[in-house]
Amino acid sequence: MPLWNKRAVSSGQTEESYKEQLQSLKQTVNNLGLVSEQFEGAAEGLTESSDKVGHGIQVLAEGASRQERDVLQCRKIAEEFTAKITDMDQETATMQTQVQQMQQQSDLGRQRVEHLGKTQEKLKGSMDTITEEIRTLLDKNAKIESVKCSLLYCQADESAVFKCIHRGCQSRGSRKRICSCGI
Repeated sequence: MPLWNKRAVSSGQTEESYKEQLQSLKQTVNNLGLVSEQFEGAAEGLTESSDKVGHGIQVLAEGASRQERDVLQCRKIAEEFTAKITDMDQETATMQTQVQQMQQQSDLGRQRVEHLGKTQEKLKGSMDTITEEIRTLLDKNAKIESVKCSLLYCQADESAVFKCIHRGCQSRGSRKRICSCGI
């Protein structure tokens, strides 16, 4: 609305019109002040929000940086852990191979011990047979010597001392005993 109404006929009307216009202008200025205050409050709120968002972004950035460091650390630990697991797997495979070799050696040793036991049983039987044969031969030899001594070389007297015909040495004991001179 224009400040001066050129159509106003009387000065009373003009004055009235000016008052209305001034009142209207005052109201508009007041409204502009309110709007300005509201805009200022909104701008401050926006600035605070912006600061808070900026702070939040900074906190998120720091958190992301820490997470990145943590992820890198976890990755390093996982790599070390994987390397140790691989080493342990290789050691386990080596140990399994050694255990299998030891099992084979143990089986072979057990078979050899069983074979040795059977062989020893056979040898014991053979030794027992040989021992019996030797005893039989010794008994037969003693009988032969006894007969030989009584028939050819020795003469018995009452004191059970045998005298050798060849050398004259004496031997004590039974008739089955050989002469001490060795002939």
